[in-house]
Amino acid sequence: WGPDEFALSDVLGAELFDRETSIGKVVSLQENAGRDYFEVSHDGRRVLVPAVKDWLLELDLENGRIVMALPEGLLEA
Repeated sequence: WGPDEFALSDVLGAELFDRETSIGKVVSLQENAGRDYFEVSHDGRRVLVPAVKDWLLELDLENGRIVMALPEGLLEA
């Protein structure tokens, strides 16, 4: 799962969920150390969520929803 499977325009503004909990809106895609990240506006800050295919539960670009199963503690900083 990588940038060749979706474009920034496809995911920009999509709502990212951790299972049923909204994390926030995707504001950009970033690449670091060969891995792609969703940059998400979350609780007044920007967080990077790794675009890991094994974590993906639902990719509904038509309705602007990305549902993932994020590891516990990922959003804690």
